[in-house]
This record gives sequence, C-alpha cells and structure tokens, in this order.
Amino acid sequence: MEGNRKFGYCRRLLPAGKGPRLPEVTCLISPLGCFSLYEKILDNIEERRQVSTTAVFTFLKAIVANPFPKPGRSVQVRAFSARGGEMETVTFTRPLDSRLEHVDFSILFSTLPPRKIIQLFSSMLMERRVILCSSNLSLLTGCAHALLALLYPFEWQHVFIPVLPGALIEFCCSPLPYLMGMHPSLIPALDEMETMEEALVVDLDKKKFVKKIGDETSILPSKLFQYLEHTLGSPAVTSEYQKPSGKKSSTSRADEIITNTFMIFFVYLYGDYRQYMKKKADGSIEFAKKEYEKKFSSKSIRRFLEAFHMTQMFDIFAEQRENPLKSEMTSQSTFERSTIHVMKDRCMEIEIFSSKSKISRWRLRKRI
Repeated sequence: MEGNRKFGYCRRLLPAGKGPRLPEVTCLISPLGCFSLYEKILDNIEERRQVSTTAVFTFLKAIVANPFPKPGRSVQVRAFSARGGEMETVTFTRPLDSRLEHVDFSILFSTLPPRKIIQLFSSMLMERRVILCSSNLSLLTGCAHALLALLYPFEWQHVFIPVLPGALIEFCCSPLPYLMGMHPSLIPALDEMETMEEALVVDLDKKKFVKKIGDETSILPSKLFQYLEHTLGSPAVTSEYQKPSGKKSSTSRADEIITNTFMIFFVYLYGDYRQYMKKKADGSIEFAKKEYEKKFSSKSIRRFLEAFHMTQMFDIFAEQRENPLKSEMTSQSTFERSTIHVMKDRCMEIEIFSSKSKISRWRLRKRI
C-alpha cells in the first residue's frame, strides 16, 4: 500500500561432505537494489559455509555491526578468515549508481525490434498491464529487468513478477497495472479470461504481440517516438546486438547509446522541472503540473503529459522532490547530478531530428 519494495538476493549451494545432502539457499532481504555488493557478501557466505555455520553467523554479525555504505562509498568489515583462524578485512563498495548493475540490454534489443520496444515502453509509461512470454526463463527475466531500467528516472510502482507460475495465472485478472512474465503455454488460458482486453501480451520467442490495445504507436508524441526509433535503430546499436552469440564484442557503446537516448527523452520532457516547484501559502512545495504542461507549444506533448501526470510513477517522482528531506537524496542521482546539465543541450537533437523529418515529408509530398 505504501509502494515499498524489497529485494531478495539468493545463493544455492551444496554443503561440504559425503553422501546425499540437501542443498541450502541463503537469502538476503534488503530494501535496496545493490546487486554487486550483495553478490560479494554471498560469495563470502558461501566460502565460510564450507567451513561451518558458525563461521557464517560470525561473519554476518560483523556485517550488521557496520553502517550500510552510502552510494559511491565503501565499508570495511573485520571478520575471521574462512581459511583459518586469523582476522581479515573485507571491503564492500556500494556503486555510485547501481540502477544498471543487473541489466543486460543486449537480451531485449536482440529479441525485439526498436519499434516494439518503444511500444512496450510507452504502455508502461501509461501504467498498463504487460505480459511477457517466453520458454527461456533467463530471456524472460532479462527482458523484464531491461524494460524497467528504461523508465529511469521514474520507477515502476506496481506488481512486478518476472516469472509467474501457471498455478497463479488468475493474478492476470487483476485490474491493477502489472509487468509479468510467463511460459507461452499459458497464452491460451489468457484468451479465456474476460478481463484481458486491456493488456499487452508479447511472445518473445516469436517476436510478436499476441494481444494489444491498438494505440501503442500513438501514446508518445510522434516526434519523440520517431526520435527513439531512429536512434535505437542506428547501426551502432543493431549491428552489435545482431551479432551471433560468441562473436559479440563489449556492448558498452551500444548500452551507452540506449541509456543516453532514453535519458535525453526524459530530460527533454522534465529537464527544467525545478523551475516549476512552487512554494504554497503553508510553506510546502508543490510541482505545478498545469503550468508545466502549458510551457510546451505542442498539443501532442501536452496531451501526453496530462495523461502521464495522472500515473503513480509520476506522483512518486514529484513527491520525492516536493519533500525537502527526500529531495536532498534525489539530488545525488544520476538524473539530477549530471544529466540535466550535460544532456540538456543534447535535447536539441530531438528538435533537429523533428525538423529534418518534417522537411523530408514535405519533399516527399512535393514529389508526389
């Protein structure tokens, strides 16, 4: 009800010994998404578990006794070594920005063409119900996490189930927004559900939409949709992700283009939002939605913003910046620290691209 979320980090291992043994799973629950840090903690737990459970609990007590590091900072934990009785120092570093730690864009962009990805992105901005289907579970979870990452600096505030068991398929009847993944064998069961008209169902294995509402291409203003499709369809992205498995080079350049493209999209829409944080008579701060919408001359952008400003994603985004304490924390995010200042000039790319598109269409009409 409060929109809170917890992350589970799991490690499955077989205890040392001979003969039949039951596997064990260590699960750490945290309100923070910090995959690399918790992975290192689990590595240490696994190493010590091969010695004894006492070594594990001693190590965990040492961790809990230390404060959790702030973004970009480290904490040093003194604990007994797993290899002997000597004390050792283990350093745990929290990344400055961990939002992309567990995201692999190559999975999503080698599975679906840019146009379909943008349609999915648009539907999620409107907080609709989205179902991804694949017989490959790693493909399913990889695409789901990549889609969520595209929403930054906004966060999906609703149900997120990367793999839904068949026994729980009735959850798809929920009238609330969700992003779920399931095996394609369950698609026929969706056809029998009366409430599935307002859902977008994608078969990742066949690279096609099984169900759609029909307006997915018109949700975004046309110049923004065209800009995203043009940039994401550039050879720098497609050539890298279309290479055969095993022949791919580092996708850091393609990933950078993707993240920057969506960042420019949001900076174009909200780069100067701080100018519209107005102080009310009671001293509180409020984002002036209507005034902000009117600053755009484009009717299609104003219509999109009117709809987007009604979403819970935007409400949380605005609430975090209206609250002085939360605003101080968000000011250290990637979006606030560098993007608004560095990428604001790059928003002109959208206007320039839009102008070129208009000229091309005008020339085409002249020839016709």
